[in-house]
Amino acid sequence: MGKMTENPKIKPCPFCGGDCITYGYARDGKSIGCADCGVRIVRYHGQIHDTVDRLAEAWNDRTPTQVKPLVWEKLQNGDYRAAAPLFGSVRIECYAADEFVVLWSVPGFCDTVVAGTFLTANDAKAAFHTQYTRRILETLT
Repeated sequence: MGKMTENPKIKPCPFCGGDCITYGYARDGKSIGCADCGVRIVRYHGQIHDTVDRLAEAWNDRTPTQVKPLVWEKLQNGDYRAAAPLFGSVRIECYAADEFVVLWSVPGFCDTVVAGTFLTANDAKAAFHTQYTRRILETLT
């Protein structure tokens, strides 16, 4: 197995952003992948991507994983709500002037999902989106 970081044509991992990209041989083929998170592309002999240069092209052409942003609904009291993936909802609530919190709720239960308070609802949304994106990407890798 070799390290491809010396090759300026190789882009970082589209899943974790790692730059320790390696190549090697797989059963009946070649592979390229990220040593940081373990994601790999394997191409078998006789396929179009069966050379190291073509594997590098396939790696670089992959679209990075993007997490779909939540759609926020403004509630009558000035708070915000977005449907959480799978179940429940995420709420941005204003407890006092310039004090917004991020909560996750399901019927009968509510808890803080991002620690701390935020000066604006947009700051709270951004903080949640950062954490939400990190959790989704960690799940995929």
